[in-house]
Amino acid sequence: MQITGNDLIAAFEQFAPPSLAIPHDPIGIQIGDGNRVIHTVLVTLDVRPAVVEEAVALHADMIFAHHPVVFHPAKNLNYADPQHALYAELIRQNILVYAAHTNYDRASGGMNDVLATTLGLADVQPLSRMVRAPTWDALGNCRPQCHWRHLLTKSNSNLS
Repeated sequence: MQITGNDLIAAFEQFAPPSLAIPHDPIGIQIGDGNRVIHTVLVTLDVRPAVVEEAVALHADMIFAHHPVVFHPAKNLNYADPQHALYAELIRQNILVYAAHTNYDRASGGMNDVLATTLGLADVQPLSRMVRAPTWDALGNCRPQCHWRHLLTKSNSNLS
C-alpha cells in the first residue's frame, strides 16, 4: 500500500486537528504536492538550509515541521533572498513540507503536554480553562520536591 502526503497528514490531523490552531497560524502544507507518495519523512522543529540538505541526502519525500517555513507570503521569489532560495531548493527537490504549529501545541498529548511532562509538572491543564479565553498555553504545578534549579537541569537534560 502506498501512502501519500495527504494520507499521513489526515492521520496526524485526527490527533491535532487544524481547528485547534490559533487564527492566522499558517499550518498545513507549506510547499509541495500532498498527493505525492511518501517513503521517507524527516521531522524537524524548523526548516533551515541544513535540514533541507539532510532531507536531500536522506532522499526524504517529506519534511514534517513544527514551525511553518512560510510564515509570511513571499512577494517575489528572488533567489538572492536566502529564504526564497530555500523554497526554490525544496521545490527543485520535490520535497513536501507540512507544518503543525499551534494545532500541535494545543492538542491533548501535544507539544505543551510533552514539555509539561519533561519538566515534571503536576496537575497540568490548558490555561484557557482558567482564564476563559482561547490560549495555547498550559499551566501546571511544581511537585513539592521541585526547585527552579532542578527544573532547569531536568529540562536541559531531557530536551537535549
